Amino acid sequence: MIDPNYLCPGCMRQRKSLDDSCPYCGFEAKEYRETVSARVLSPRTILAGKYMLGKVLGEGGFGITYLAWDLNREQRIAIKEYFPAGLVTRDTANAQTEQISVISGSKKVYYEHGLQSFKEEAKNLASLWNVE
Repeated sequence: MIDPNYLCPGCMRQRKSLDDSCPYCGFEAKEYRETVSARVLSPRTILAGKYMLGKVLGEGGFGITYLAWDLNREQRIAIKEYFPAGLVTRDTANAQTEQISVISGSKKVYYEHGLQSFKEEAKNLASLWNVE
């Protein structure tokens, strides 16, 4: 069994020590945190008790994609978070929070509509996944 505490957030390979940069990809937590926006979730954040986040793979107008580790299957995965810029906010610089704040008013309608489309896309992708 793999100890997730020893997984590198930059490549999700198991390391022998947490002291230095990753010997495989060179990931350094302090340097990484200085390069990403305050709205992204921190590496090692656990979602739904099943997934541990790693570094950000991409950030766009509608979402943030993270490298992650499936704690049950013990494999690397990607997780896409619905995070439409201009419709939600989250500041993780001063507090460890996973919660987003939806901007109120008419923008909330756009957020809800986009969320439904995002969920439909996720369902479509999940139907293509060949689970053994």
